[in-house]
Amino acid sequence: MKFKCPTSYCIPYGYACDGKRDCPFANDEHECNQRRDCLGLFSCSNSTTCLHMKDICDGFNDCPSHEDELLCELMHCSCPEHCYCLNYAMVCKEACLNFNHSTVFPHVYVSVFSSQASFSLALAKMPHLMHLVFSNNNLTVLHFTKSRQYELRFLDCSYNLVPTLRGECCEAFGQLQYLNLHQNQISDVDQRAFSSLKKLVF
Repeated sequence: MKFKCPTSYCIPYGYACDGKRDCPFANDEHECNQRRDCLGLFSCSNSTTCLHMKDICDGFNDCPSHEDELLCELMHCSCPEHCYCLNYAMVCKEACLNFNHSTVFPHVYVSVFSSQASFSLALAKMPHLMHLVFSNNNLTVLHFTKSRQYELRFLDCSYNLVPTLRGECCEAFGQLQYLNLHQNQISDVDQRAFSSLKKLVF
């Protein structure tokens, strides 16, 4: 996508409203107080600059804060089939995820819906996971011992089939701040089930 300098040449769209005069009469810096709609484009933070996705991780700093060149090492990280990945985020819907291979995923934000993925294998393959939505996946067991501590801050296991919460079922999630178990079939909750969740806010 290009920005047309009136009566002159075109410049990359990201050059408009970037604080530098690129058009002969600085038309690319006019009306920059009004935040442009970046629909379908990358929105630079604290700026009116919008970038085409081809300008992300192209080796040139187009955003004033250079965030268009952050996390670029993830461009070479494979994304599971039937999933969408962007930087450290991964969204999978109705995918038959196979976490049994040796790949370790670097993602920190993951959403898995209506999938046949294993909850425990998903956690094992994503050691940096901080935000996990594992909704509507027929999950029946939520129990992890503290043999390994996870860094999860946000866990949404709503719309599953968990019937009971055993004693200290969440002891591996000591950093958890948000837990959603809405629309499960929970009928029995051990009094120690949430005792390790000292940082839980909601």
